[in-house]
Amino acid sequence: MYKNFTTSDNRIIHIFEDAVDYNFQTKIYNYVKNSLFTITGYDNGILEERHLTLISHYDVTDLEECGFLSGLPEEIKSLISPQEYNITDVLVNLCKPDDIFHIHSDDTTNNGLTLIYYVNLKWQLEWGGDTVFLDSTSKEIEYTSKYSPGKFVLFDGGIPHLIRPSTRLAPDYRFTLAARFRRK
Repeated sequence: MYKNFTTSDNRIIHIFEDAVDYNFQTKIYNYVKNSLFTITGYDNGILEERHLTLISHYDVTDLEECGFLSGLPEEIKSLISPQEYNITDVLVNLCKPDDIFHIHSDDTTNNGLTLIYYVNLKWQLEWGGDTVFLDSTSKEIEYTSKYSPGKFVLFDGGIPHLIRPSTRLAPDYRFTLAARFRRK
């Protein structure tokens, strides 16, 4: 299922649910859970917003090896075609209940897109872990993307957003794969 949301400053958030089969989801999940994670301590590079989080950095080879790029739905591929965009950064966030997250943008040049993929194979609404998109002032919530296994969210990287922490009811680990693209 595909739907989109247009922000108050006319940026589009593309949402793709049930776009990949369980075999794709399982392959990505198994690859991610076996990744090497490192501790990072800052969100947005702002020292006052220090917290510890676990991230695994990927490159295009990793995405090819796990089948992520080849398994993307054609609708997504058409929006991030290699003729128009380069992959600039790929990371997997490993979030735990009670982690701290801050508002940030992935691209300040208005030239980039971010693709988020929700990796966990099972997730319930009461476990939280949603992605919240804000208006350009970062003061008002415009759209909340509920965490849903196998879901893709493609958006203008300049849209301010943040992760809502998982609740204490949630599993220990919430995984997202985030790929950033820049227009050529």
